[in-house]
Amino acid sequence: MIKKTVRRLIAVGAVAPAIALGASGTALADDGALWERTQAQASINGASMKIIRAYTDGSGKVLFEEVLFTADRNGASIRSTTSGAGPR
Repeated sequence: MIKKTVRRLIAVGAVAPAIALGASGTALADDGALWERTQAQASINGASMKIIRAYTDGSGKVLFEEVLFTADRNGASIRSTTSGAGPR
């Protein structure tokens, strides 16, 4: 029963971000899975790059990560958000 719940959690954790972001590239596997999307843009006023990842580590843990790098004439910054669910 617990194994079935863990598999469902992994499936939801890997599929939900892909559906929410309207992107393809989801993979499921017992030993871990990764979905990633990268967006970059640059102009005369500055540049930015956003990386979004959803992945599992094979032990039932599901993680989501979003990192935003920005740079302009006033400097550079990094913003990061990470969340996860599953066994410790």
